[in-house]
Amino acid sequence: IIYIATFKLIENIDISHNELIVIKYVYFDFKNSIKFLNLSHNQIEFVEKKAFDNLNQIVILDLSFNKIIKLHHQYFGTVEYLYIN
Repeated sequence: IIYIATFKLIENIDISHNELIVIKYVYFDFKNSIKFLNLSHNQIEFVEKKAFDNLNQIVILDLSFNKIIKLHHQYFGTVEYLYIN
């Protein structure tokens, strides 16, 4: 597992087309400059509550083409564009 917290100056992250199943809070446990996060085309079934809370500059979050059944609107803080299928 690569913890994204080690990369504090990156604005765009593409982790699409992997085998991710769960998104946890600790993966993004820091304040940073990420504006675009692509998690599409994975196997994500569960997004932990507050998983994206510390991504305080995120504008675009792509969770499309996953197996997510339920999401709560409070998960997404500053997200302006949310892509899900």
